[in-house]
Amino acid sequence: MRSSLFILGTLLFLTACPDDEEDPPASIDAGVVQSDATVRPDATADEDATVNPDATVNPDATADAGENADATPADGGDAGPQIGEVTVRNSITGLPMWIVFQDPDGEVISSITSTASEVRETVRSGSMITALPLILTGKGPRPQPVRTIVGVEPGETYDFAIGLRGAIIGDLSVALPGPHVAASYYSYQFGCGEYGVFDPMVPQSAGVGVECTGTSSSSVGVLALAYDEIGEMVAYSFADDVQLIPQGISSVVLGPWMTDFEAVDTILTNPPLDTVVGFMTRSATLRTSRFLDRGAELNDLVADGGAMVRFDYPPIGDGSAVQLFAVTAENAVTGMLTFFAGRGAVTIDMLAELLPVASVSSVDQTDPARPVVAWTASTQAIDATVVTFQMIDPEVDWSITVPPGTRLIRLPALPDDASAFRPAQGTGITSGILDVDSSAISSYATFRTTLGSVLLYDFEETFNAAPNGTTFRITSNPSDVGPF
Repeated sequence: MRSSLFILGTLLFLTACPDDEEDPPASIDAGVVQSDATVRPDATADEDATVNPDATVNPDATADAGENADATPADGGDAGPQIGEVTVRNSITGLPMWIVFQDPDGEVISSITSTASEVRETVRSGSMITALPLILTGKGPRPQPVRTIVGVEPGETYDFAIGLRGAIIGDLSVALPGPHVAASYYSYQFGCGEYGVFDPMVPQSAGVGVECTGTSSSSVGVLALAYDEIGEMVAYSFADDVQLIPQGISSVVLGPWMTDFEAVDTILTNPPLDTVVGFMTRSATLRTSRFLDRGAELNDLVADGGAMVRFDYPPIGDGSAVQLFAVTAENAVTGMLTFFAGRGAVTIDMLAELLPVASVSSVDQTDPARPVVAWTASTQAIDATVVTFQMIDPEVDWSITVPPGTRLIRLPALPDDASAFRPAQGTGITSGILDVDSSAISSYATFRTTLGSVLLYDFEETFNAAPNGTTFRITSNPSDVGPF
């Protein structure tokens, strides 16, 4: 039952013309600059366009793929400047959080350092919020990954959290079927991770978080697997609809070991020409919860024109999920997660499905405290761009979530009592660009008030936040600035 890799023989010859890169204007007045053209799914790059430093930010100017890009924004759009209260929550119990409110140009309105679970401030349309979670070290407070949200609107609520994982519903006790004659070790899972077991006679216990239940808030499926000495699956046992007891302990006794695995194929075609290595996983899904992630490296993917990967799976679930990454010669990554109904063969056209990778064109440190980054904007409809600043002095990772179509950002200002977190004169800064798109998110407003306020997330958690039946796409350039 070993996974096998079959190379497709067709070599595809594709050509591409890279976008011309532009330097930012010499004078930067606004915190954010957008290109003048509305971004559309079928748009072509306007290589001669100039950056308008006085452009206003319309966070919802770009609709998601398949929608009318000229539609009126859901949160007011051109109704004029609005003033109102915005709420910021700190869901990280006991962790001091420095919250800085900034106007649309990035200038400080107010700031507060507190462990309070909620703070409020009056802002005008298009403002910014910066969150700096602090930990105490021998050298004083030091920020963890800093997050800025651009395009904040009155009436919105932001909940800054370290990750997407939610509260524990209750504990689950799992009794495996006992030893299998061909097995050396065992595992069990319930939709959000795999737990190793060496003695199948001893009941196992684990906490079940809300992210494990998928579309059900009260039950999970439980899968146990038996592996031989070289790590191949030899048997499985599965129970569906195991009811959870809120803040209590639920239990399940799994039935006999089964061996009727299914062979499932995933076919990848049209890899981007600059791909140097690819990697994919496929999972069985049950009510959006994912079981048995199985992966394969896809070396020589471009030279061979594609690949077919075959995995064995227990016949469980109502669908499958494919997670795919392509690493380019420039050390950038473009990846996706897509869900399919059923458990049969799936074909993915990588060139059509993966987002093109944006790149930084310049970093201007004329004002060392507020450097300016310019980049190539995506020509496809996306939900948001995340710009990263990695500093050496001070040692800070700072990311800024901006509307799609934006192609220049100036680091927002910090209050004087937070000056230790500003870039030092002459410090080295590495900047990167992430483009993000989900078919489950309809606008930048939805993105910034959900995923936009997560301070530290990995690709797995981000993908798990997407409902079943959706496609989630993300690029990272360079690869180490993203959640891969």
